[in-house]
Amino acid sequence: MSVGTNRVYVASMASGATLSTLVNFGKAFKSVYLQVPSMISSSQLYLQAAATVSGTYVRVAYVQANTSTIGHNTFTVGSGATGHIVAVPAGLQYMKVETTATCDSGETFTFICQDN
Repeated sequence: MSVGTNRVYVASMASGATLSTLVNFGKAFKSVYLQVPSMISSSQLYLQAAATVSGTYVRVAYVQANTSTIGHNTFTVGSGATGHIVAVPAGLQYMKVETTATCDSGETFTFICQDN
C-alpha cells in the first residue's frame, strides 16, 4: 500500500504581526498538519481560510457532534503545542495563521499535507 508523498508549505509572520502570509496548497488535501514553532508564551493560534485566494479570510471552526445539539467551535491551538506537530482541519486550499499576541521576532509555520 502506498502512503503517498508529503507536501510541505510555509507561512511566515513578521515581527510585530498577528497574521501570517497566505498559504495556497494548490488543492484541498485529506490530511493537514501544522508544525508549531516556539511562540510567545500565552499566545494561541487560529487558522483563517477563504474560498478564493482574494476572498475574505475567517477563522476555521469544526463541528462538535457528540453533544445533544450539534455545535461549532473555533479551531484553536494553545501555547502548550509549541514545538509539536498538530493535526488541523483539512479540505481547505487557502489558509493563514493568526496569533492572539504580536510576534516578537519573525516566525515560520510549516504545513505538512497528505492525500492518504
